[in-house]
Amino acid sequence: MTNQMTQKVEYDLKSVKLPYLAGLPLRLFVTLLESPLRGLLLPNLFRSAGIARLREQQIDEPPTLHPIHATGTLASEAGSVPQDEWPGPPAQPGPGFHFATVHDYAR
Repeated sequence: MTNQMTQKVEYDLKSVKLPYLAGLPLRLFVTLLESPLRGLLLPNLFRSAGIARLREQQIDEPPTLHPIHATGTLASEAGSVPQDEWPGPPAQPGPGFHFATVHDYAR
């Protein structure tokens, strides 16, 4: 194991100082951001939200494409349910909007 994997990670959370907007003030603010004046507003908003500091950070490590921590043993296919034993869709879905279910994604 490398030293990076064993060291404790600490988060330094900071409050974001952005305006709370709702209703008409929000509409006016969006109108300003969509206008040519956005160039004057965005740098200040990015700075107060911490985005400017995030953009300036230099990270000397390559991206991590795999889990850093051990995940244990992998599940075997013997523990999976065969497709012909999956529950079917509801017999008659009710009227109106329906969220996608696991069955919709498994097809």
